Amino acid sequence: MPGLRSPPRSRRSPPSPVTGNQTINTTGFQPKAVLFWITDRTSAGNSPDARFGRGWTDGTNQAAAATAWDDGTDVGAGVLVTNRTITLINDAGTVLADASIVSLNSDGFTINWNTAGGSRLVTYLALGGSDLVWEMPSSPVRRVMPIPAPCPSF
Repeated sequence: MPGLRSPPRSRRSPPSPVTGNQTINTTGFQPKAVLFWITDRTSAGNSPDARFGRGWTDGTNQAAAATAWDDGTDVGAGVLVTNRTITLINDAGTVLADASIVSLNSDGFTINWNTAGGSRLVTYLALGGSDLVWEMPSSPVRRVMPIPAPCPSF
């Protein structure tokens, strides 16, 4: 698509207990929107639990959703927030990592880690270009939703 730019990249969140701003300045353009994915993994391998989050921002508005469950049980939780761009929870709904947008910059973006990410891998997709139109509602809300049982055991 002419005028659309979107290089995917991955970065590690700051190690715990580091909080504060983290600037990514390697996109090669000013994003109009950024999509984020985070998991509970810091390296390749198996885990008895599943935890993942995804989020998005247009530089002003932001939202994130996270899901977690304990393998082989009916214990799980989900959350949707509109005051963060990255969020990750455990199966009890406790926040493990979260960040909010600070700014979209000429060559990337800056996020603020409110809860340290513990060196988890965060993948992002920065979108920009003249053909991109982005709209997102904004109204802060936090909901914890139970995951239906039973969850599959792998």
